[in-house]
Amino acid sequence: MKVVICAIGQFEELYLQEWFDHHFKIGFDRIYFYDNNPVNDNTQKDICDKYQNVIYIDWRGRNEKTIQKDCYN
Repeated sequence: MKVVICAIGQFEELYLQEWFDHHFKIGFDRIYFYDNNPVNDNTQKDICDKYQNVIYIDWRGRNEKTIQKDCYN
């Protein structure tokens, strides 16, 4: 059985690696990380790229009201 997390992040670079490590340690198999950072840099992407089981989705610049619903769908 696969256990997956879908997460949206904005300005998460300070603790993103620790958050990934924690969730993989407790048994999650994969994390889909939607980057919604309004700053157009690759800091969060660079952290995600360190992990084989993290799927990075670039949603930077999206700020419509339905972003969370769209992500989970």
